[in-house]
Amino acid sequence: MKSTIRDVASLARVSPATVSRVLNNKPVREQTKKRIESAIQKLDYYPNVLAQNFVSNISYHIGVTMTERKGLTAVDQFNPVLLQGILEIAKNKNYSVTLIPFSDVVDKSNLLVDMFRRNAIDGAIVLDPGDNPNLFLEILKYKIPAVVIGRIPNDLPISTVDTDNVEGTYLAVKHLLGLGHKRIAYLSAPLQYMASQDRYTGYQKALAESRIGLESKLVLEAESNFEGGYQGMLQFLAGGFEATAICAFNDAMAIGAIKALQDNKIKIPEQIAVIGHDDLPTSAMIHPALSTMHSPIEEMGAEAAKLLFRNIENPMAAERKIMPVKLKIRQSCGFAKA
Repeated sequence: MKSTIRDVASLARVSPATVSRVLNNKPVREQTKKRIESAIQKLDYYPNVLAQNFVSNISYHIGVTMTERKGLTAVDQFNPVLLQGILEIAKNKNYSVTLIPFSDVVDKSNLLVDMFRRNAIDGAIVLDPGDNPNLFLEILKYKIPAVVIGRIPNDLPISTVDTDNVEGTYLAVKHLLGLGHKRIAYLSAPLQYMASQDRYTGYQKALAESRIGLESKLVLEAESNFEGGYQGMLQFLAGGFEATAICAFNDAMAIGAIKALQDNKIKIPEQIAVIGHDDLPTSAMIHPALSTMHSPIEEMGAEAAKLLFRNIENPMAAERKIMPVKLKIRQSCGFAKA
């Protein structure tokens, strides 16, 4: 039969309230505490977590929102890598992580707010924030401890973790320019999103510095996954593609573009150089291995979790954390152009 808190109290010769104080790390005389801990060990007692949560108003769960996306493949690894960083910090805090699915066709704030108000989560990390002002307003209205991974409007007092997206694409395009490429195409994610706008700005900045005019026919928007990169590259090729290099919004799109080029017997990097962004694990495994901008994805997840726990334990002003990126040179853009 499972031991109860009353069994522990009886064996330790104290009240159940004193046992509860020890379980909740409240001050108790050292001799009494040792007696209670000994009784807990002898009885193999495990506290009723749900009951403790009800009393303490702490759930020991954090939520991680994730937008439901169709057409994802094993190549689209950004969120799984990010979760590794979040899980590691949560484990160290004795917290569990609850995934909160978001759909583009429903109000994204409802489930997150509902779970917080029911004490099912103590706070949340928001992935794929997108253009979702209602969600941020609800977070602020209900004072939900939250951290966004990505960029949101500067006037919203919510902590964020992101990379320098402008600088990342700027450095990628500068690398291609340094190899002698002058006609560099850009395969963009939908420009309605802030991250897409920032990376596109980096592309424009690098071209402008080299006094190379922007050509609209060398810029194409597609879904930010493998299939989007594949179909986007096919669309480029169908339009009489004349670029010698292509910079993609992320690695998943770059890998999709490489597959489309290979299916059309186009050699990489001899005929077209390709560079991505993020440095997903798959990027080093394909052939040719993908040159890319390394983003510290797992570290971003860990940093977001650290910020969230600081906010849960002691509500604070919003912080903006920008993680550095660096160029990772591999085989997919290794040939200079005359």
